[in-house]
Amino acid sequence: MYHYRYFEVVVLLSLLDVVSFFLSLVFGAVYIPPSLFSSHPYSFIVYSIRFPTAISTASIGADLSLTGLILQMILRNPVMDPYVTGTASGAGFGAVLTYALLAFNFPLFLVQGISPFLAFIFSMVATAMTLVIGRKGDTYSLVIGGVVVSYFFSALIILSESVISRITPEVPPLLFFLFGEIDDVSWTETAILFNVTLALGYLCYIIGRKIDVLSLSDEISFSKSINPGRYRLLIIVLVSAVVSVDVSVGGIIGFLGIISPHIMRGVLGGRSTVSMVVPVSLLGSSVLLLSNVISRGALGFTLPLTAVTSLIAVPVITSILRRHPNVD
Repeated sequence: MYHYRYFEVVVLLSLLDVVSFFLSLVFGAVYIPPSLFSSHPYSFIVYSIRFPTAISTASIGADLSLTGLILQMILRNPVMDPYVTGTASGAGFGAVLTYALLAFNFPLFLVQGISPFLAFIFSMVATAMTLVIGRKGDTYSLVIGGVVVSYFFSALIILSESVISRITPEVPPLLFFLFGEIDDVSWTETAILFNVTLALGYLCYIIGRKIDVLSLSDEISFSKSINPGRYRLLIIVLVSAVVSVDVSVGGIIGFLGIISPHIMRGVLGGRSTVSMVVPVSLLGSSVLLLSNVISRGALGFTLPLTAVTSLIAVPVITSILRRHPNVD
């Protein structure tokens, strides 16, 4: 019966993903009904712009949801995700900083290629800062540490964008990195994001059992021949690498790593990391696809993507606090 329920949930989430993907092709700055999908010039918009953008959005949604699940497990903290830990803000600062190279006549394609690497470096720096500030390890310390680091790098992003706009006025505003925006993604970027998602999901299956052991206690980890410090570092490096790629394309997207894992825990109950990979990924993809539909103008006006996901996160976080009022 329990396995049947799991299968049922996965099927429903898959259908939701399909519907969300279809809506992403229909809605945007220009409304395109399905009857015009094959008509010029709408076919170009649908298949050359919206189709790769929808695939990228789904990939980023799955990535951020899985990384949130992983961080919650290894840090034993129910409200951790790349946004809360400051990882995404650090990556955003690194990505924005890369565009300063345009002042030295670096070609744009080279700057965009370097962006994920600099984003990775600063995502690691931001995560390390959060762990140092919240070294007590309880929920309160880690959340406060993450908020401080997130605000710090957000301020640096605004400062950097102001300086870059003065040095290279031909560069369009880069503040979308701060608020999140997934629009007009190339097929090359889409292929990279899709493969990153596949690799992350595969690695979750490989190391999922170790993540489960780490979530229990360091003593149990040592008894299972798992060095908790080493594995946490390796996993944080992995999370930072994935987030840096996502942020370099879509900017800082908040709270998705909290939304998806906790909704799935509420629906399926406590399960192992391995068994949560598929449902969490599917839900994360659907939530971000639908959020991006709203963000890109389905309501008649555009919104920052993080504003939409933040509104969705409010009842989820409230539910967490109600269920765990004394968590620390």
